[in-house]
Amino acid sequence: MSHQSENGRLLGVIKGAIYGKPYTEAPAVFSPSEYPKLFPANPNSPVLLETIKKTLKYTDRFQNDLLPWSSQRTNIHRLFRSLIAFSDDHTEPIHREYFPVSESKSFIDNVIDKSKSNGAPLLLQDQLNIAMEYTDGQLLASSILCHSASRAIGRNKDQRVDPSFNFDADTMRQWSASIARFEDPKQFDPPGDTYHFWAAFSMGIASRRNYQQNPGASQGYKFLFQHGADITDYARRFIARKPLLYKHRKIDRIGLRLGWDAVSGLRA
Repeated sequence: MSHQSENGRLLGVIKGAIYGKPYTEAPAVFSPSEYPKLFPANPNSPVLLETIKKTLKYTDRFQNDLLPWSSQRTNIHRLFRSLIAFSDDHTEPIHREYFPVSESKSFIDNVIDKSKSNGAPLLLQDQLNIAMEYTDGQLLASSILCHSASRAIGRNKDQRVDPSFNFDADTMRQWSASIARFEDPKQFDPPGDTYHFWAAFSMGIASRRNYQQNPGASQGYKFLFQHGADITDYARRFIARKPLLYKHRKIDRIGLRLGWDAVSGLRA
């Protein structure tokens, strides 16, 4: 595949992110009024990072980039294109190794069931622990699974990945009530915050691991994720005339930093 075609596909995905149709009725449908805000929010960054690193001590396979549901290894360029736009918003090829359909649907069911059993929404580390059951403890693959599942059901705009990525409103409400909120007084959107976190966390891990081989790409993608909310909002306002409903700027930066830090200093 030529460098020119790679750039062309990236531009096609970026255009999809700018011109994509806005999701509808997000506050009413995806943030159910019965969600009890008295439940604990996701922990702050230092606590979450410590929890993740403790989890990694129990496995020696977290640096394996071979995705367990695919014969392919993680490619930072293909991963970036997969993370930045809903598949229904563009017409470029889908990198299906980053959207494990069967595992994502099973993961969604497990999170909802576990939340009902616990009587409370699941924190990020609880979601990650469930995902690790599907990946033999591989951190990046687990994060990619969390992203694939949470984005598919959180916005219902990845049906081009697979027709079964089509969720009714009741299932989406159950998901919304099953995942912990973030402490953010400016917005209340647990589904959006959650898939944004896992996207940024995945890119943080991939960028850090790729840094020695390709520091330019790693720093470039890290920069774009760190400032992606502002870039996208500016483009949608002044080019597509479709301002973002939620920016998730704070969540993106937390996820990116935690993903980078989680694998820093660990053996290759």
